[in-house]
Amino acid sequence: MQNKSDILKMFNRFNFIKTPLVCANRYFPAGNVFVKLEGENLFGNIKARCAFYMLQDIVNRKSGCSHFVNVVESSSGNLAVALHKLSDHFNVNFLCLSDRTTPESKQKELLDEGVNVQFVKKMGYPDFRTARISKARELHEKSDYIWVNQYENPANAQAHYETTGPEIWEQTQGNIDWVVVSVGSGGTISGIAKYLKQKKPSINIVGVEPLGSTSFGGESHPYVSAGAGMRGPSELLKTYLKYIDYYAQVSDILAAMECKKVEELEGVSVGLTTGHCLAVASQLQTKSNDTVVVVSADSGRHYENTINNLIELPINQKTSVVQINQVFSFKHEVFKEDNDV
Repeated sequence: MQNKSDILKMFNRFNFIKTPLVCANRYFPAGNVFVKLEGENLFGNIKARCAFYMLQDIVNRKSGCSHFVNVVESSSGNLAVALHKLSDHFNVNFLCLSDRTTPESKQKELLDEGVNVQFVKKMGYPDFRTARISKARELHEKSDYIWVNQYENPANAQAHYETTGPEIWEQTQGNIDWVVVSVGSGGTISGIAKYLKQKKPSINIVGVEPLGSTSFGGESHPYVSAGAGMRGPSELLKTYLKYIDYYAQVSDILAAMECKKVEELEGVSVGLTTGHCLAVASQLQTKSNDTVVVVSADSGRHYENTINNLIELPINQKTSVVQINQVFSFKHEVFKEDNDV
């Protein structure tokens, strides 16, 4: 991988912007919760950052290659759009592996954007994401496709270590106590956490996943495929787990309610994963006057129907409670399992 100055210079020459950090003072009247709006980023989501870094890394490793390089990745939408829109710049042919559990509006976005997408069937796998990842690995091993592999690729975390983390630090002038980040592949939280912990070790990093996802353990069951969640922790998350302090698992129903609430009070449309994070921020904010930063991965533009449908579902004690847990005990189990293999 190229060194920091080389890739960062290339990144800064592109049309990326420093996304706004806004105080949600109507949503949180105490004025101590801030939301970083990655929906304002190039291509409308945070994945533009890591897409650039991971493609640049592939091109670096294929330097001297005169023809288009074939790349493949599993995605529920955001990363696929970013990889597709950057493909011409990097001289690559991109194939997206998605599935029909992805919200219909996101499927439509992929097709409308002209993404070369293959919808993978579940087959005998425990879930669709596992099936997609297996297919990507197969293409990588048995054909001329290079798997981007956001789940293990160090460039995924590097993108946020060199761009998102420093932006948050600069925009808050270091006045941060908590940072709340949605977790899927683990790249976003890994890069942000490492950078901010190096600047100020007392900052608390909270990883958030949908209830039913098991990146941080627990019982697996269906949840909306909207960019967050995994069956077990990714290799990237395992690598950077030492920088993460807490985790929480939030129901999609509660997340949808938070999305609606912030739109009504702040006039800001956010995606479902942001709703998960806002539910956690709400609990943190009621317990102290600490400064909380929520990383909003995308806008709610492609989730309106999904959010509206979720709000109509009945809510119960299990789907309305947010429990914030220390990572320490989970981390012990992860590395215990690794050592036992």
